[in-house]
Order: sequence, then structure tokens, then C-alpha cells
Amino acid sequence: MPVAPRWFALGLLLLGTPVALRGEELPKLSASRVDSAKLLAEAEKAERLGKWDTALDLYLKSYLAGKPTPEVRERIRFCLRNVAQIQRHRDPAFQQFILTLPIADALSLYTEALTKIQNLYVDRDRATFEKLMAGSLDELDRALTDPAFRQQHLADASELKLLKFRQMLRDGWRAKLPATAGEVRRVARDVVMNAQTNLGIKNPSAVVLELLSGACSGLDEYTAYVVPSGAQAELAAPILELASYGLLIAFVGQGLTVDAIVPNSWAALHSPFRKGDRIAKVNDTTMANATPASLLEAMKARGALGHDLEIAAVDERDGALKFTLPTPLPTVYGAEVLKMSIGYLRLAGFKDSTARELDDAVEALKLRGMKALILDLRGNPGGSLTACIAAAQRFLPNGIIVTTQGQAAEFHNRIFSSNAGMSAHDMPVVLLVDTKTMSSAEVFAAGLKDNGRATLVGLPTFGKGFVQSPIRLDSLDTTEHPNKSGFLVLSVASALTPRGQGINGGGVAPHFTEVDPERQLSAAVSKAIDLLSSPDRPNMR
Repeated sequence: MPVAPRWFALGLLLLGTPVALRGEELPKLSASRVDSAKLLAEAEKAERLGKWDTALDLYLKSYLAGKPTPEVRERIRFCLRNVAQIQRHRDPAFQQFILTLPIADALSLYTEALTKIQNLYVDRDRATFEKLMAGSLDELDRALTDPAFRQQHLADASELKLLKFRQMLRDGWRAKLPATAGEVRRVARDVVMNAQTNLGIKNPSAVVLELLSGACSGLDEYTAYVVPSGAQAELAAPILELASYGLLIAFVGQGLTVDAIVPNSWAALHSPFRKGDRIAKVNDTTMANATPASLLEAMKARGALGHDLEIAAVDERDGALKFTLPTPLPTVYGAEVLKMSIGYLRLAGFKDSTARELDDAVEALKLRGMKALILDLRGNPGGSLTACIAAAQRFLPNGIIVTTQGQAAEFHNRIFSSNAGMSAHDMPVVLLVDTKTMSSAEVFAAGLKDNGRATLVGLPTFGKGFVQSPIRLDSLDTTEHPNKSGFLVLSVASALTPRGQGINGGGVAPHFTEVDPERQLSAAVSKAIDLLSSPDRPNMR
């Protein structure tokens, strides 16, 4: 159950929730200090002005602050679609792919992608060729209003010609939507030919790629087409890898600098990094004249335990400070024993090692006297569904964890359950959740909640209840170039709670709501103490 596309997941990551683990006094509960109504008003104004990045940021902040209404979610989705389009038009890798793609290949890629979407998308009724083409035409219509797209591909087209073409998109092709794969290709070809004739488009494949992107984004905010990896994607890889630890970096002057530390991240809880630190070396390679290319080469030379970073002397610290970022990045960390023998663990994601990491961390906390456990899932973007199931089985002796529904045989009415029995951990469990708890993390929370195995504290989760899979495309592949077609990130199944409720759109509600992120931990500690003091208390349902 992969996370959302990188640009979306990273955006949520940057809105991380701070958490304080240490301190004798735990604060009392209070209402949120965020003025959601003001945020919404500002977001609507930014949207009217076409400032999509600003509008998205404001809508997300409102949503994450405790206003997860369907209306706000729909505005988030609409802004995401516009932001993704703008980023695509400014993405060198995406634009280079367009320049090297013959129009016949682009049409073949489009037809293959729509056929696979129709056969595999979670909701077949929403993935008919007619609806996919409607989404395609809408996306192209929006692209024609974007200055970057017009500058790159339509520099000589007059406003009158653009207006007439957009009218044709709405009243012509949209009035007769295709019903078969053959008709899809024909309509797409007609649109391209018309754009060449009437608009003088420089790169006709750009039209087809807009159609393909629109077919994806018209389905949901997670489905996307990803072009084959190129040099730009490779250069971005180390920056994204460091961001996964919570280290946001910047190339300043002729060096590499820590631009920010994401609150509640692994780096925030376990590393000595501070905003403004200058990274002098990465894996023994100097960063005195750092570039994305030199950072990429340095990251390839990691040591046996991980990436060795050296921080230049900053503030009161004397001399260089060396530190290792462990690889692979742990998904379970931040272990603490709080008051009254309450254990705390941060569960930041789900991958193959997560269940083993949980076992090791829980056993270590037991040796330190833990009697009840708080698992912090705030900001957890999800990850592997298989790993999520394995982690839930560590706490659930028996019962259904999740049911999936989709067209693919792998997920069609499939029930995932636990029969761990006596091997499951038996201590009282409290889960901390918020509106950034997503995807597999929501499955985990719902599985333990509906089986009465955990008490949930915080805010309703995000409501990303789709299982996603990378679907490889191969219509352009050859023996010499086997990965030339790119792939789809496709929502292939929906997740249902043990009680049969859908997660997507609604999320998972906590038993006890606390809107102030700085007071959520104290609320969780209070509930854990209640569970310890009342061992015969009925399970929460």
C-alpha cells in the first residue's frame, strides 16, 4: 500500500507535528489554536487567484488542523491536480521525455495505459474509457491556460485560436466520448492533429502526455503516470533519501547546509543536526563545492552501517562532529519509558523490517519495566500493506485486520487476518493518530481499534484507503531499452475496516479527540494509565 506520489507525500511530511517526549509535567488538554475558518478563507482567495501552491498549503493546514470535511478534501484534490500539472510542465525529466517521444509511440503508450487502468483500477465504473477520456480532455484544457506549457509548446498560438480549440475540447470531443481502446486512440490522434493544424503545437507528444496525466489524475489524487527514470531523477534521489530521515538540505554558496529538520522525524529524535549546520563531508567525500552530482556520488559510497556525515563546527560545538545515518532507515524509533511504566515508540512507516523492529523495540522496553505501550502513528504515511499486516499481527491474537476489494485477483474480496494467538504482545496499547496518519497506517489503526485491541487518541486519520501498485507499461520497450515506457502508480483496491467500513475519504476516528498536537501525548499517557489501573475494563469498541 505505497504512499502517495513523492511530491504529495513530501508536502505532508513538511507539515510534521512536533512532539515533546521528556519533561516532568505533562500539560493539560486544550483546544486548537489554529483558526481554521481564517485558513479556509485565505485558501479560497488563493485558489481564485490561481495561486495553487498557496491554496494547497492552506487547505492542507486547515484539514490537518482538524477540519477534515469532504468539501475541504475535494478542494485539496483539485489544488493537487493543478499543482501536479504545473510541476510537470516545469520538470526537466518529464519535458525531456516528451521531446524524445515520437507521436506514434505516445499514442501507443496512451492506449496501453488507459486499457490497463480500465482493467485494474479499484472502481471499474469510474475507469470506463468514456470517463478516462473526459478526464484527459479536462487536463489538456487546463494545460492551455498554463504559461509554462504555452511557452514551451504553443508560443505562436493566438488567444483566439486557443479559445476556439478549448471550445472544441468541451463541445466537440467531449460530446462523443470513446467506448473502446481503438476509439480512444482515434480520438487522441484527432485531438493531436487538430492541435498541430490550428495551434501549430511544437511537440505533439506533449498533448498526448497531458491526456495521459489527466486520465490518471481524474480518478483520484494518488494515481499518476511516471516517466522512465533519467538523469534528473537520479540526481534528486539522494536529496529525497536524506529527506526521508527528516533532513532537508540546501546547496548554499559552495557548500551543503541543513535547511530544516522535520519535527518528529528520525533525525529530530536521534541525530545532533540543527538547522544551519554545514555538512563538511558525506562518506569521507568533501562537500566544500557540493553539487547534486557530487552528492549523488558521495551517497553511493556509504559505509557498512550507513551514511557517514561530518558536520562542521557550529555555535558552541567545538570541532567537527561525525554521525552515521543508519541504512536502511529504521521505521520504529524514539523508544522511551515515560511515567508509570508507560512505553513509547514512534512507528513512522511500514516496510519489510518493521515487524522485526517492533519485536526488538517492545522487548527492550519490557526489560526497562514497560507495562503499557503508546505507539505514535502521527504523520505515518503508510507503506507496504504486507508489512502493515505483519505488524498488526504482533498485537492481535486473532481477528480480521482488513478486507480489500478491487478488480485484481490479488485483492478481490480478500480478507487479511491474524491467528497469532499467545505469541501476540499482550500489554495495553494506545495509538496516537492524526490527520497525517495515512494509508497502511490507517489499516493498522482500524484493525486494532475494531478488534478492541487499542485505544486511539488524537484526530481522525487522513482517509487514504486505497491500495496502490506500480503497473509497468511496456508498449515502447525493446530488447536494448527494456524500461522505456514508464509506469503507472495505480489505485488497485480499497481497504475496509474489520467492521466493513471504507477508510478512503472518511479515515479512522479516535476514541478520544485531542486537537492540540502539543497535548496529544499527555492525553495518550492518561489513557494508558487508565488501562493499567483497570485491567478488567472492557475493550473499547
